[in-house]
Amino acid sequence: MSNEEVYEELDKAFSKLKEELKFESNFEELEKVFFLKDDALGTGFISNRYDRQLCARIVNTYFSWYNHLHSILMPNPSSIVNMTENQAFSDEEKNDLNLLMNKMMAYVSKNNVIGITKNMQAQGPFIDEGLKFWNEEIKEKLEFVMKRIQEHWMKYSDPKNNN
Repeated sequence: MSNEEVYEELDKAFSKLKEELKFESNFEELEKVFFLKDDALGTGFISNRYDRQLCARIVNTYFSWYNHLHSILMPNPSSIVNMTENQAFSDEEKNDLNLLMNKMMAYVSKNNVIGITKNMQAQGPFIDEGLKFWNEEIKEKLEFVMKRIQEHWMKYSDPKNNN
């Protein structure tokens, strides 16, 4: 399938799903956070169960960030990257990150329940909640984390600080 064909299928699947599940989030909002087009091009197809494909994409985004935060809080002692990034945060900040990770897991675990119980109507609220949670809490905190890490690496990349 060409990129244009994938995009057309994605547009059709999304429009149909939005109508069926009656969620409020629009494609552009979700695309901005979860890169739905990239996911569709990466897999090369749109599932006939696009509801599950979309929810999986949202969950995968959260898991990716969860794993990054985990590597900061529980650094692999063999990884100088993990050990250095861990040092960028105070104990209080690490506790805040741990709470954020718990909230992320509370959210993504809902997708598991939806999948097991086959409560497909719960997917609409799940999609909206994922975008709202990202915009109202996650994005700002991840920006703080990533800026702090960058500042920490900048400090360590300055020869004056490596004595």
